[in-house]
Amino acid sequence: MFGPYPLTSPPIRKHVLTKPGAYVLFTDKNEPVYSGRSDTDLNTEIQRHLPTNETSECIRAKNANKFSYQNTVGPKEAHDLECTNYHKYNPPCNEKHPEKSNAEWNCPICKS
Repeated sequence: MFGPYPLTSPPIRKHVLTKPGAYVLFTDKNEPVYSGRSDTDLNTEIQRHLPTNETSECIRAKNANKFSYQNTVGPKEAHDLECTNYHKYNPPCNEKHPEKSNAEWNCPICKS
């Protein structure tokens, strides 16, 4: 994973490609808040978490202001990385295990 970077538009535009990938949002104390992914455009997905765009009460309340990310070669790898981040960080704003985009995909950690 690359980062953490400030959760502002310039670093997102500069570093994150418009390809699949996964990310983790952090507080200023490097506490993980949320893990997510995009199967198509990670740049746009992370932009949705800018303070002016954020819709999650939990993420706003935790004051996520940094992100780490990694672009991947495809959606399956993005799913696997999101699952890995979810199990590694146990972020409080993730209400459930990452969803599959393909019924044949299983979590590399818990195999669900």
